[in-house]
Amino acid sequence: MKDCLPSDVIRVAIADDHKILKEGIRTVLSFYKDIKIIAEADNGRHLLNILLQIQPDVILLDLQMPVMDGITTLPELRKNYPHIKVIILSMHNDVMIISKLLKSGAHSYLLKDSDPSTIYATIKACYLDELPKN
Repeated sequence: MKDCLPSDVIRVAIADDHKILKEGIRTVLSFYKDIKIIAEADNGRHLLNILLQIQPDVILLDLQMPVMDGITTLPELRKNYPHIKVIILSMHNDVMIISKLLKSGAHSYLLKDSDPSTIYATIKACYLDELPKN
């Protein structure tokens, strides 16, 4: 995997309805100098409103949220922001759901119990277009 240039900072948004998860991800990623959390949303509708003002390079998108979940949000992201990489976050390790989401335009899928180095590596690989092609 090639390294980001020192001036490259991967701008990340998190959309999840659990504050403790968002805070945990923000804290974990704060140790990496080439990652910056630039936005946090509580649901898909909130995320889409934020994207009218700022646009991250990568979005960590929870699958299950109130108001507008990740499954509903993903097609909107693909249609309106095709350049933004989307990584689905979920507690569910269901191959059928994962496959459907990847076919619908998600770039990757992370389980919420992933270790920090896996979260970082996935964000970086997504940003650099170095994920394996299915």
